[in-house]
Parts: sequence; structure tokens; C-alpha cells
Amino acid sequence: MMNKVNFYLNNLVPILRLMYIRTLSLILPFLFSPIQEIPLISDRQNALIIDLL
Repeated sequence: MMNKVNFYLNNLVPILRLMYIRTLSLILPFLFSPIQEIPLISDRQNALIIDLL
């Protein structure tokens, strides 16, 4: 029984860690992209307003 548990732990932990890192690398850019895009959008809007004036 313990051998089976050890086998599962040894094989699953690296896979779970890989999946965790992959999901983090996918999710984190989405979390930080709105923060980075807000100033760009406001700059574009300001440029459009200046062009209209």
C-alpha cells in the first residue's frame, strides 16, 4: 500500500507542479495586462481628444 502511495506521489507531484506553473504563467499575464493597458488607453483617448480639438 505504501509503495503505491509513494509511486503516485513521486509521479503526480512533478506533473501537478508543472500544471501549476503553466496555469500561473497563463493567468498572471491576464491579471497584469489590464493594469498595463489602462494608461495606454487613456493616452490614446487623450491623443484622440487633442486631434479632435
